[in-house]
Formats: sequence, structure tokens, C-alpha cells
Amino acid sequence: MSEVIEARMLHSRIQRLKKSNNILNVFIKREDELSFGISGTKIRKYKSLIPELKRKKINKILVIAGKNSNNLLAAAQLLTEAGFDAHFLIFGTKEWPSYYSSFDFFKLLIPADKIFWQSSEDWPQVEPISHSINKENLKNEAYILHEGAFSEHSLPGAMELYDSVLANQEEHQLKFDHIFMDSGSGLGASAFLIQYFLAGKINAHIHITQMAGGEEELFKAYEKCCSWAQNKKMLYGSEDINNFRQLPDLRTQEKVSVYKPSLAPSFGSVNSSVLKFVKQFAQEEGVILDPLYNAKAFHKASEVIEKNSLKGNTLLIHSGGALGLVGYLDQLRKLD
Repeated sequence: MSEVIEARMLHSRIQRLKKSNNILNVFIKREDELSFGISGTKIRKYKSLIPELKRKKINKILVIAGKNSNNLLAAAQLLTEAGFDAHFLIFGTKEWPSYYSSFDFFKLLIPADKIFWQSSEDWPQVEPISHSINKENLKNEAYILHEGAFSEHSLPGAMELYDSVLANQEEHQLKFDHIFMDSGSGLGASAFLIQYFLAGKINAHIHITQMAGGEEELFKAYEKCCSWAQNKKMLYGSEDINNFRQLPDLRTQEKVSVYKPSLAPSFGSVNSSVLKFVKQFAQEEGVILDPLYNAKAFHKASEVIEKNSLKGNTLLIHSGGALGLVGYLDQLRKLD
């Protein structure tokens, strides 16, 4: 990762949707434009993670990922660029389905002898399995990077999304009333929420579509991130905030709503309804969505907006990952 990217705040523009009117303005935050092949919010995590790993003189890394993880390709690109000896523990069958095209990109970057395969049924044992592989195959020298780059070192970079949204408000002289985002591991959403509660400069209602697991998964991720934030408060430039213990219980917050996707709710699943929504959105707004994450999140946002007759300025955060759509092109053609 270049020193330029490390040093400056990553910032993405907002785009006003055509469905906006005098009552409701809907914008997309184009995190997808931050990098090719790397989900937009992922590059923020690695912005702080990679310098910290280098500072600790860590060279070998074992990345944990499920086969539907957008972090798989992001880690392969960024860790290779930064010169790490990256190995991957992937939960899923070695014979990947033809539609999962992101793995073809992944194979361009990572040789087969650096991949450890594990049945997806063994996911509940991910901790002992990863430590065993590290000990037996990597001389116990590897830093174990969990699914979704879920690490305390990823948190500072992920927290910059809040600052970028705040900059969007200032640039366009508006205030967002509602902000919609998706969540996988929960670190990105938790990072935004921590800044949201601590800084208090954005007063929007936060809507989160949780892709993996239920809302309890997000609550646990948030609590873990809060503990990291409290232990390393000076890391975030929060000298004026003396008490991190004031971070609230997410379960009690009326201005935070958590949903499950309505379309293809099982994590990693894609059906014709998702692809129809992707195509319709592309033709109406000129924006290509990822079928695994933000297409489902944007569809849920549309439902919530209509059901609750939302008003004011609404922001949908496009988390990137559109390369995953490549494997579904044949199915999209059949929709004509």
C-alpha cells in the first residue's frame, strides 16, 4: 500500500439518485470507486492494518475466509502488494462453482500451495483449526487475520468512513436524516457506530442490513470493537473524549435499526430476484451493485423507505464488490 494512500483520508463522492423528489433526497456514497477489485470499505480497514503489521515486523499472515468473502480478494491484492507472505485458510469446497468468479481473480494472485482448504461445516471450530495450521505448517510464525479483516488494527481505518460521510455533508451543505449500510463481520458498521456515538456530529438514523448471522452477531462485533476503542483511545485522536465507557448498548438505541435481507437472506446466496434488482438499478441509476451484499442492502433500504414513508436526506453506502457480478453474467443475460 503506497505511502500516499496511507497518509491521506480516503474519501468518496456522493451521487444523487433519480428517484429523489421534493420530499425525499436519496444519495449513494460511492465507496465502490475507491479501488478496483477491493470492496470499498475493505480498503479502509487495510489502511490502518497494514502499517501496524509492518510496525510490529510481522511478515507471515494466515487469512481466514469463507468462500463468499469479499475480503478474500482484498487481502490477496493488498497483502501481496505490501510484500507479506500471505497464506489463506478457506472454508468451502475446493471445487468452486463456476459462477463464483471472484475466486478466479484470487487465483491470479495466490499460488495453490499457499491455500489451506477446510470444510464449511468446520466453521464453528475456526479458532483451533487456524492455530493448528499455524503451528504445524507455518512454524507458528503467522499473524492470524480473521474473517472480514476483523482486527483491532483494522478499526482506525474503518472509522474513517464516518469522517468521509461528515465531509460529504459539509461539501454539499446538507444533513443526512437516514444512513443505510450493509454489514458482514460487523467491524465496518461497528467502527462507524463508535464514531457516530463519540463524535455526535451526524444525527441520522442508522439502518444496518446484517448479511451474516442475525442482529446478535452485530451486537457482539460492536461490543468487541468498543473494548478495542476503549483500550486504545489515543489511537483515534480522541483527546477530548475522556470516557470511552459511555459508548451505549446497541440493543437500546432507538436511532439504530438492524435488518435481515428480504431477498435471498441466506449468506452468500443469490437468486433471480436479486439479479433482477441489480439489473433494474443499473438501468435506472447507472450504478452496478454487488449481488451478495449491497444489492440486498439497497433492496432492503427501498422497502424501509417505502414502508416508513421516510423524508429528508437519505444516504445508501455502496460497499463495493461488483466484481462478484461477473460470474452471474449468463444468468443476467437470460433476464432479457
